[in-house]
Amino acid sequence: MRRIIPTVALTALAVALFAGDAVAKTMTHRDEIRGFTCEIADSFEQTPPQPGTANLHVAAEWLDSSPKFGRFSGDQPTFRLIWTVTPKPGKAAPGGDEPTEPTNDVDARWRAALAASTRTFDGDVNSVLETLDHLFGPYRPLDEHVAAQAVPRHLTTASGQRLRVVEVNAHDTRPTDTAATWWLWAAFGEFETETGTVRLGFYGYVDVKFAKALRKQFERTVTSFELLPAAAALDPETAPPEPVSSDPEVEAKLSRFVREKVIKGWAWRRTEHYLLVYDEDVDARIIQRLTGELEAFRAQVLERDFPLAEPSHDVTIVRVCESRKQYMAYGAPGGSTGYWSPYHEEAVLYQDRNDMKGVFAVARSIACQGYLDQALGGIRKHAWFGSGLGDLYAGYTFRAQRYEIQRFVWRTKSAAEAAERWAAGLERTKNAAEGALPERLHLAEWLTWSRAQYDGRNDWQVPGGTNFALGWSFVYFLRTTTNETYGKILTRYYTTLRDLVAAGEHEDGDTDWRSKALAAALDGVDLTQLEADWLAATRPAEPADPDDPR
Repeated sequence: MRRIIPTVALTALAVALFAGDAVAKTMTHRDEIRGFTCEIADSFEQTPPQPGTANLHVAAEWLDSSPKFGRFSGDQPTFRLIWTVTPKPGKAAPGGDEPTEPTNDVDARWRAALAASTRTFDGDVNSVLETLDHLFGPYRPLDEHVAAQAVPRHLTTASGQRLRVVEVNAHDTRPTDTAATWWLWAAFGEFETETGTVRLGFYGYVDVKFAKALRKQFERTVTSFELLPAAAALDPETAPPEPVSSDPEVEAKLSRFVREKVIKGWAWRRTEHYLLVYDEDVDARIIQRLTGELEAFRAQVLERDFPLAEPSHDVTIVRVCESRKQYMAYGAPGGSTGYWSPYHEEAVLYQDRNDMKGVFAVARSIACQGYLDQALGGIRKHAWFGSGLGDLYAGYTFRAQRYEIQRFVWRTKSAAEAAERWAAGLERTKNAAEGALPERLHLAEWLTWSRAQYDGRNDWQVPGGTNFALGWSFVYFLRTTTNETYGKILTRYYTTLRDLVAAGEHEDGDTDWRSKALAAALDGVDLTQLEADWLAATRPAEPADPDDPR
């Protein structure tokens, strides 16, 4: 599983004429906090900025999802605007990367925040060139491409900034005898303000087949860049959410998020424990249901099954993308239908028009992950516990304003098949050293598996999908069994971790506190019998014998 950017206003602009080319429509990107505007081709869509401070240097990112690009190169053209600041002595706002109270001094606030970023324009470009060297060719850092220019090239922005321009793989036609088939265009430079030195950079990349057309679009964006007057205000159309909790720090944080990161084309809705952020094209019925059902799910299920050590004012951001394409562009892990990002404290999913019920199943699963992460201070849990619970709650139904436990249909068939294979004895990896593993996998070992092992990198040839099915079936069995000893396992595991967090003892190390939680959960449990009972409950029922006289 695999993303503070300002509020922007994207409004349709008059068409822009590129010399020698057809008319191309543009739209205006307006950054009220950093204080600039520029034009971008209207075929590009801005990727929503993520919560947190990991990408403070990325002022904006756009993708063009036009079908022609996907058909040819399998990837969307990407264009980024990078803005990093080195504050002048005595000019940075005190108090770290974010003030505890909102302020209208947006220039000082952002320069303080951006100064904390360790990423740079060169670092971003070099990361792309190195990671995608199979497309750009053998890795060479940006400064080498700059040094290789026989004649330096420059562009001047509307505000007078002179930026150096460089291209990687600038071919007139697509190469046929080399792997270097992608093209990257970059423009960068510095300028001074009263409070600091701004490092400004633009870069975009795509298959070289489209370099000629996109080069003109990128140049247009750079030359249209213009600084706003120092007195420019924040967009008044984006109001902060009305306070719900009594915690001023939580309210200040959410106010900043809504003001600075809910971009044009997206909307938000606030409840006591959730802030829903969604593309305006998402079906309104989905948002309406999520608004009520998530709060009911937390109150009726999560807080009942896993009580908090003390009342919490934490608010979880839940982002609903309009489509899977938008979801993946936002940075979702491949093959996922939803995910919880602990770093950003954000749950992300997408509208699946072919499976509307699945949307709510995914929402419950990732809301569970967020709740547990916040309740347990972000410490890592055993893979079976977190994944199994997420799938357990995905299977719940909501009828007459009440939640009821049901089997999760996405897992039942594969869980039964996996349990059948497990009972028969899972095969060892053929290259495992003789005697390094027991003859068959047992529950006692499987419960200790790391996330990597759970995802499929284990010595028993158990793929990740199978483990997810087994995890659901094991947790479902523990939650529905009539055996009182088994029924306490989940609660004991959780409360042990919760109490370790409250006591501050979880800092001793992952292995230490996870081992303590698992030992407490299994205290007095016959693991051999538990394994047999679980597999018996999960394996498919024996077919009836038509000749049996009973």
